[in-house]
Amino acid sequence: MKHARIFTSLTIAVLAMATPAFAQESAPAGSYGVGIAQSTGGVTGLELTYDAGPWYASALTGLRGGNGESRIDFGGEAWWKVHRGASADFALGGGLGIDRYDRRDSPAAVIFGVDLGFKIRVFVTPNVAVGAFGGLAIAAGDADGFELGGEPIGAFSLTYFF
Repeated sequence: MKHARIFTSLTIAVLAMATPAFAQESAPAGSYGVGIAQSTGGVTGLELTYDAGPWYASALTGLRGGNGESRIDFGGEAWWKVHRGASADFALGGGLGIDRYDRRDSPAAVIFGVDLGFKIRVFVTPNVAVGAFGGLAIAAGDADGFELGGEPIGAFSLTYFF
């Protein structure tokens, strides 16, 4: 019985000294970020972001190569924050991009793309965000003659805000 009273007293003392935990804030309006992004299509690239408060925009560039093929990607995207939590935001938007494929056995191809979808960012600290994008990619270009197509797409990012 004596041990039960000691345990109860210690538990009450620890609970009385505990302070509430608060979630991290998201990036302040007007902040710039730099990071990396990885798409489900295999492109890894550099991401530069400007967060204006209710919206944010990013410029992206990426490289991919192997098996006699190289790819250079450039793009930009814009996102409107639909909902903000204590340490996360949910946005709708998309981007425009241009991809250049160089192949050893055929002429270079240029693909233009439009991505539409949603992006979720979680701020693990006030200036570091982990993001996930999901949506639909619509592309047109001259890979094997003119082609128009669409497919689901996704990406993950890690951004440091200054």
